[in-house]
Amino acid sequence: MNPSPLLQEDREGVRWLQLHRPQSAHALDEALHLALQAQLKIASEDPQVQGVVLSSTGAKAFCAGADLKEFSEMPPQAAALRRRHLLLSTLLALIDFPKPLIAQVGGAAVGAGAMLALACDDILAASSARFHFPEISLGMASPMGCLMVEWRAGARVAQTLVQGGQACGAELAHSQGWVKAVHPGEQLAEATSALAHTQAASAGYATNKVWLHAPWRERLIAAAEAATLADVAKYQNGK
Repeated sequence: MNPSPLLQEDREGVRWLQLHRPQSAHALDEALHLALQAQLKIASEDPQVQGVVLSSTGAKAFCAGADLKEFSEMPPQAAALRRRHLLLSTLLALIDFPKPLIAQVGGAAVGAGAMLALACDDILAASSARFHFPEISLGMASPMGCLMVEWRAGARVAQTLVQGGQACGAELAHSQGWVKAVHPGEQLAEATSALAHTQAASAGYATNKVWLHAPWRERLIAAAEAATLADVAKYQNGK
């Protein structure tokens, strides 16, 4: 029996969801996507859950991005479309989550993995954490990555991270304003727990989130469509 790709633990009203695919640096496969979407829905409807922390097991990686080994039996364009549909559904589930949602990033957050963190309300990172969008070096368009970074960090940071493909350490991300705080790895869980308890959802929290996220939600869907069109052109040209 395969272990669950997503672990769950409740700590004093806060639900911790931990990505758990250590054999692949917590890369996102279909099972992990579906588990995360389902658990966010359950947490949103559970009155005992005041907020959620999204993290991962182990300290080396938060999430290595999409599991590119999955769907290898499919034509490349179809596989890319399937992975994009799963990612979009997960990002929308994160964006639509009505309660406080904190990403605890203890290691590398790459591509789609970095987008998971950016879709949360706040990011707390370990000193050793880094964020990286390598798609440009692989000849891949990443409209969704551009949008997520622009949303949280601004266009100039998106130019560097996504168009330039440069990795960004936690301290730099904090100085740019899109990581809320940086802590030594051994202190990260305690700091995340403290923040989660101070952000327990108030009566107006969900309504505010809808208004804050509405423009970006619409643009994210458009970005996914643009990525699909880029794939169509790419594979029609035989590249």
